[in-house]
Amino acid sequence: MTNPYDDEEYAKIYNGRYLDENSSWPEDTKIELQLIEDCIGKTWCDFACGTGFHLSNIKRNLIKTGIDRSAAMMSQTDKLDIEFLNLDILKWKPKNKYDLVTNFWLGHTHQKSLDEVLQFLQKMIFATNTGGTLMLSAFVGDKNFFTESYKQKVVVGDEFKFESIQWSYSEHDMPEHTYTCICPHPELILETITPHFENHKIFNRENSKYGCGMNEDGSTKYYGGAGKEMMIFENKL
Repeated sequence: MTNPYDDEEYAKIYNGRYLDENSSWPEDTKIELQLIEDCIGKTWCDFACGTGFHLSNIKRNLIKTGIDRSAAMMSQTDKLDIEFLNLDILKWKPKNKYDLVTNFWLGHTHQKSLDEVLQFLQKMIFATNTGGTLMLSAFVGDKNFFTESYKQKVVVGDEFKFESIQWSYSEHDMPEHTYTCICPHPELILETITPHFENHKIFNRENSKYGCGMNEDGSTKYYGGAGKEMMIFENKL
């Protein structure tokens, strides 16, 4: 098995498969781009930016930075107004902080352990300016995952924590390419991030088309879609 993000041929088809108007989730991208347009601030850092699709498709005049450990993915844009940093976010020591920090398409979950996933989230928090905004797409599944609360009391009186799930996925036409996702319980994400922000809001299938996907006839697919929700944390303390 190989990491698809290191394959230049896969990088070339990534936008069409997952992000642009011809993908299976065009509404997700539209909502994400609009949320960025509506954000207040002048500086933006996109963590695990991949091909730089979001950075390349914003009309606002922002100072833009993209970070990713895949040079193959970042090579797919020729935009000159974006500073790209090809490095491991977990090892990165930010010299600057940003008014907006984002992570889309579950990039934070592509780590070797839950501890590293939480380190990724902590790095996002650290990189956000006071008064700034953090946006994170989180995996919630198709009503089949995270049906139990994050913290529970067991019979003997101790506390049980359902912290995360791990799953892997192989591309149907590139079966040699497999990636693994370690997805924290949504309540664990909130527990990690909310103490650092004044307020937060969530976009999901219950209040928007986020995470729904599209059927072949163009209608909204409320289940069987990407299984994501968008968490937005505002006014960094």
